Amino acid sequence: MKRSLKGVIWVVSGDAGARLIGFILTAYLARILGPSNFGLVTIGLAVLAYLSQISGGGLQILETRNVALGGRLDRDRVGAVLALRFLLAVMLSAATGLVMAYVDLAEETRVVVWQSTLILVPLALSLDWFFQGKERFGILSISRILVASIYGGFVLITVTESGDYSAAILSLAVGTCAGTVLLLTAFRREQGKIRVVIDTGVWKNVVRKSVPVTAALLVGQSAVNLGPIVLGSRFGNAEAGMFSAAMKIIVVVLLLDRVLNSLFLPFISRIRSTRPDEFSSLVTLVFKGTFALVLPVVACCSILAPWIVSAVFGEGYLEAVGHLRFLLLYVVLTLLNSVLMCSMIASGEESRYSKLLLVGSLVLAVLVLLGAEVLGPAGASLGVGLGELFMFILLLVTAERVMRVNLYSVVFRYSLAGVAMIGTIVATAAWSVAAVIPAAITVFLASLVLLRGTNLREFRTLWSKFV
Repeated sequence: MKRSLKGVIWVVSGDAGARLIGFILTAYLARILGPSNFGLVTIGLAVLAYLSQISGGGLQILETRNVALGGRLDRDRVGAVLALRFLLAVMLSAATGLVMAYVDLAEETRVVVWQSTLILVPLALSLDWFFQGKERFGILSISRILVASIYGGFVLITVTESGDYSAAILSLAVGTCAGTVLLLTAFRREQGKIRVVIDTGVWKNVVRKSVPVTAALLVGQSAVNLGPIVLGSRFGNAEAGMFSAAMKIIVVVLLLDRVLNSLFLPFISRIRSTRPDEFSSLVTLVFKGTFALVLPVVACCSILAPWIVSAVFGEGYLEAVGHLRFLLLYVVLTLLNSVLMCSMIASGEESRYSKLLLVGSLVLAVLVLLGAEVLGPAGASLGVGLGELFMFILLLVTAERVMRVNLYSVVFRYSLAGVAMIGTIVATAAWSVAAVIPAAITVFLASLVLLRGTNLREFRTLWSKFV
């Protein structure tokens, strides 16, 4: 743990700083633009997220691994990868522009979507994959905070009324360019000038190997980015704005997931390699600890949902409360899935995990579409939660069979304690929030003890291992 602690601190601090700035900017944009135009911006960014995965998602992951495993720097390969990503970005941006010219959409939607694709170019030229492979987390964190800061500065200057939605997109483009320039400058200072290389042999090899990973990443975007696109096209930009407002809060809560992955994956990988006899017990212990932490946090967020939404986005976004409460199920299951995912990767089961991820993400996408069609806007959020539940079941069954861990009883006992906590919240609905929250958490913890779900010794062990 100590060897990677510095890197973890950089990753978490950079990610937390960028997310905090992004969250503040989201609240500002939501209030200034209003639900309809805020939804329009989120639709453009959702399309950008999908296209960025096509232009470099799988490629970026594989090249990060290649840089990490490689010894001597292959400057020609770096130049070839950058040239390929740039070419893909230009092609995707041009293709999107052509499609937007013929698709039956409102003029402002076509403009915003095409403007968003322009950001593909600076993203393609970014060397974040190189510095991540070299474990240069410091410069990566600085780059992320720089992007968020410049984006924020331009937003505050240029977005002053509801019609300034294009300025929000262009501000992000400026921030992204700044982050890319920083990493390119750092590379040139440390490694020398980058040579652009047109190597079709390297391109074919890179594309062929990255296609399966890219496909999985594309489908995996469904939880965050499919909702705004579906709701915007089916119910209007305002509904896309409501969904996105709720999801922005969820993204902040999921900083817990970022911390968990940063700490747990290297730790459990070393345990599997050096002390395999302790592997199952520690996986079970971390699974319990995650369950015990996230359920009360989510319960508190659910109780405070109207206040949180109103405080962050304003009274005009109270319809997002329903989305937020459904998406909190996604938070619980995402954190539990992260424990199972890290454990599978540590066990050398990354290929099996990738297949499960693809299947689970496809089901999630289908449930989002069906939920929106059958139940209306809130159905999209429910579909996200149910899709993550399906993924959880897949991973849980696989973990029991492949890693020989006994988690069924843990899920049963903690779920019962969670039901008791929910029952307490419902029964005390007439109480003040200050009384409901401690009562619900007390019932949850007491239920865990009575059901023999955990004990103080396990909490002490977790504390000693990670703190």
